[in-house]
Amino acid sequence: VITEAWPGSGEIDVAEYYSKYPDRVIPFLHYAPTKYDANMTNNNCLVADPSAFHTYTLEWSSSAIVISYDGKVCLEDTSWSPAGHRKPYPFNSPFMVALTQGLGSTGNDYVAGTTPLPGTMKVDYVRVWS
Repeated sequence: VITEAWPGSGEIDVAEYYSKYPDRVIPFLHYAPTKYDANMTNNNCLVADPSAFHTYTLEWSSSAIVISYDGKVCLEDTSWSPAGHRKPYPFNSPFMVALTQGLGSTGNDYVAGTTPLPGTMKVDYVRVWS
């Protein structure tokens, strides 16, 4: 059981969308690595029209986390596993699934007149296998 405070407890963001990047979504693995992990995030994951339906996939095994958009791998990280992280290893513990929107926080600031409102999120389905 993880008892560390965030980010040491871990968080997996499959697809963050920022108004200032209208052509992409951003994956992010939040944790406290013992050394810098260049595979924690990137903003190179282009998605044509993020407002349309897309397939976002998280494959999470004991040795890797792989995030794909529409079948194309966007992020792959193996550094968080025991060789690259102090104990406890956050992604070797159970997590919950949360679908959220965070308008106006952490760099996704509301800009009057340019931020599309109302903000909506449409989800067709979520599947979880264990």
